Amino acid sequence: MVAGSFQFVCSQRGKPQLIFKNFLFNSEYSRGTRRSWACVNYSKTKCRVRVVTQGDRIEVRHWQHNHEPHTSIIQQKRFFAPPCFVQSARGNLQLVVNDFLFNTEHKCGGRQYWQCVDYRKTRCRARAVTDGNLLEVRFAAHNHEPHTDIINRKKVKRFAHLLPAGAFQYVHSRKGKLQLIWGDFLFNSEHVHAGRQFWQCARNYRTKCRARVVTHGDQLEVRHAQHNHEADTETIRKKLACSGLRWE
Repeated sequence: MVAGSFQFVCSQRGKPQLIFKNFLFNSEYSRGTRRSWACVNYSKTKCRVRVVTQGDRIEVRHWQHNHEPHTSIIQQKRFFAPPCFVQSARGNLQLVVNDFLFNTEHKCGGRQYWQCVDYRKTRCRARAVTDGNLLEVRFAAHNHEPHTDIINRKKVKRFAHLLPAGAFQYVHSRKGKLQLIWGDFLFNSEHVHAGRQFWQCARNYRTKCRARVVTHGDQLEVRHAQHNHEADTETIRKKLACSGLRWE
């Protein structure tokens, strides 16, 4: 599996599709942090091309298309962009898109729907949808000024970035407890609440490190990213070696 240049777009039914080398792929299935994609022409021409994505890396299983590239179709697609989040004064998550703020509206089938924060004030119809680390803007026209000043006043430490699947992995401690690996650092499980797993730096008790992350399914949210010690690279390498895995 190597780093590859690929993008996500939206199908006519609102589902994410993968673009790789001017060809379109539909999501086939996912196992853990790995997602398998099949060429969109599989049903029509029995095209056998398959790719697998994990984080920002892609693996080509079979690369011999029996049809022309989807260049013209891709040009008409709605592109996805990675979402960015901040916290409101009440601690709720807000979405930032092009200097505009959105509040959560509802959730359906793993997709989070967002409406402009000025909906009640100005009846702004702007809407967006997030699906994991993907962002789709449903209606981009606002009827008011951007929220640039409000966004700039928010404290940087309150930004929470949702990372793509494959950006973290798990190992076991010497006592057999689950640990999280993210960014060359180890995290111990702190507690679970409403399906969300809270993690604290493994050196919390030794160095009072305040680094915290939260996982929910294949997503990771960074609560506090700053560590006060060196990376746990060697410890991680030893743990993965015992598990028969490699640390890239």
